[in-house]
Amino acid sequence: MYFQKILSILASMGDFIMSKKSMSKKINQPNLNIKYLVVALAWGLNVSAYADITKSVQLSAVSNSQPSSSQSKTLLPPEGARMGEWLAQELKQAPSHYYEPALAWQTEVETPTQQTAYSVLNQRLNRFVADSKNTNVLPLSQWLNSLSITGRVVLPKQDASYLQVNPNIDPVFRKNDTVVLHQKPTTVTVLFDDAKACRVEYQAGVRAKDYVKECESKFNKDSVAEELYLISPDGSVERLTIAKWNAQQQKSPSAGSWLWVPSATNRWPSDLAKAVAEFIGTQGIDLLLPLQQNEKPLTLSQAKAETSRDLPVSPSDWGVTGLLQTPTARMQKAGNLAAHVAHVDPYTQYNIVLQPFDRVEAAVRYTNIDGVSYGPISPDQDLKDKSLDVKLKLLNESKWVPQLAVGWRDPAGTSLFGGEYLVANKRYGDFDFSLGMGWGYLGARGNLKNPLGFIDDRFEDRVADKKGLGGELSPKSWFTGEASLFGGVQWHSPYDPLTVKVEYDGNDYESERGFKDDDDTNYFPVNVGVTWQDIDRGVALSAGLERGDTMMLGLTLQGDLSKLGKVKPKAQQVRNVQTIPRTSYSGLKYRINLGVDERADLSQNELLLNAFSQATGWTATNLSLVDGHAYINVEDYSGVFIKERLKQGMEILRQGLPADTRFVQIQVSRHGEAVGVFNIDPKVWNEQYLQLQPPTQRIEQPLTVTAASQTILSNVLMF
Repeated sequence: MYFQKILSILASMGDFIMSKKSMSKKINQPNLNIKYLVVALAWGLNVSAYADITKSVQLSAVSNSQPSSSQSKTLLPPEGARMGEWLAQELKQAPSHYYEPALAWQTEVETPTQQTAYSVLNQRLNRFVADSKNTNVLPLSQWLNSLSITGRVVLPKQDASYLQVNPNIDPVFRKNDTVVLHQKPTTVTVLFDDAKACRVEYQAGVRAKDYVKECESKFNKDSVAEELYLISPDGSVERLTIAKWNAQQQKSPSAGSWLWVPSATNRWPSDLAKAVAEFIGTQGIDLLLPLQQNEKPLTLSQAKAETSRDLPVSPSDWGVTGLLQTPTARMQKAGNLAAHVAHVDPYTQYNIVLQPFDRVEAAVRYTNIDGVSYGPISPDQDLKDKSLDVKLKLLNESKWVPQLAVGWRDPAGTSLFGGEYLVANKRYGDFDFSLGMGWGYLGARGNLKNPLGFIDDRFEDRVADKKGLGGELSPKSWFTGEASLFGGVQWHSPYDPLTVKVEYDGNDYESERGFKDDDDTNYFPVNVGVTWQDIDRGVALSAGLERGDTMMLGLTLQGDLSKLGKVKPKAQQVRNVQTIPRTSYSGLKYRINLGVDERADLSQNELLLNAFSQATGWTATNLSLVDGHAYINVEDYSGVFIKERLKQGMEILRQGLPADTRFVQIQVSRHGEAVGVFNIDPKVWNEQYLQLQPPTQRIEQPLTVTAASQTILSNVLMF
């Protein structure tokens, strides 16, 4: 279009004027930023173009658009009602409008926050356009500016029955709240960053990039996207990576989804692109296309089922992430803990590997060397060695940059396996290539002169400054001596659990204690192997052929510490406890029975104390009620997951305390000494944990913790 040509000319004029301005030496020249003036002119031109297009298209494209009134129904629920119960009644009258994933809850308390978020987004878009001269993004910015602030809140679930039995995610309506019901759509919408968009007929299980390709063909666009954002009908946003180097397992778009596709050539900051997606997610699925574009959906010409898979990451023979004998730059997810054992004659390795952070992997190892005597102390016993490994990730992988890591094997041990390495990885589809340089044990083949020798002569010869027993760091030996290249490739087979590995080993095994001194064998430097792993069960099995004639077998058991559930409190002796479904408040499996029980011979307070002890794992000793205030003393205060313990204890009190209780104080003691006090407003507590609050109304810690006996104690546990 000629508007784009004019924009290009304006941008060129801006560059020319700025270059002239930089050459000028006039001191009294006004400090006018020509770049922003040009962008403002371009903005105005786009606004004019937008108005002209809108005016002309409104007369001719009415038949192509789908008015939102025919696709949605807005309801005004009563203040104070719970969504689950109210929705169940409404669906009896308007079931045809209920497409469950697209139900939208809109509340006024969220509009100020969303307005502020959009203002920040708008400012960032303006700076993004000005700084990078991406004038083709201006129509998108203008379209976003025309949208309204809805106050929509993303719901964990939209099913009425599920909400009724899970009150902690069931909203309580406020004044002027609205609920929008939608009919089931039949399309998926693709939006590019120049505001061009199209509808594509929905097909179950189809890949997101197939919808994108269909619209790229319509607009004659080159495929330059490396990632996109899936905006689901419920308003949630998920980043999908679709390039050969970063593709991951991902869900297919559902009917009514939007796919927001920022161009890689425009270099969108990830947080800015996500903010655009989140704002679109507040609008609902009946949102019309920008600039009154043709709403008639396209038909998928080529569609494939979603086949994107996560990059498989598995341990090497040494426990740390790698191929067989060689490490790679890949790492597990933070929180991963693995127990690994491998045998490749003469070594049997026992490893515990932890990934405490995204960029740090550490392993402790115990090695048994068959056929090598432990020494005079125990000559009949095989030699044992203990060691520690550390690997640090230096760079994340991008389109042109490999993932890079540096590591130390046995940096504080006996030097038997001591070595260092620098390794890079690059992925292409199902193949993951690694190339590294090793020193010490990993560079024993010595096929490369140490490049660090050009910096300092001390790096040319391997420094041995250990005393044989280990236990001390020896940084003087790090990255010294001859080096060797190592590397390989990993192939993710069509059979998803199976990975094939091939590597070139940087070690020649000539100087190792597990090999005979008179053995003149030249060990084959290429190792091959396979790994089968069940990620859900945390099991991996490995087998391979190494050094040309030696079998390797390995077993790994691993789990994700970041996904550990709460620890069940140790139950106290409790009577009069009635089992109830798991889906009740606070996830409790029981409810106290306050009825008369002559056999139990317990007062109501004693029933509450017993049930509170059962719920929390603490020992509740006494309970008193004074003018709407409840006071509870707790002994044996200990354990983790204090928040979960309190949630279950407060649910017991909600069942048993008088309805007009305004304040709850729980004084906790350890070994007879008071250590702290939890002060809780039951109304605030119940609002936070027995209903779904809008994001701005959520409180991270709906209680106060004070010290007992006027003593400030640092070990009072906050959450």
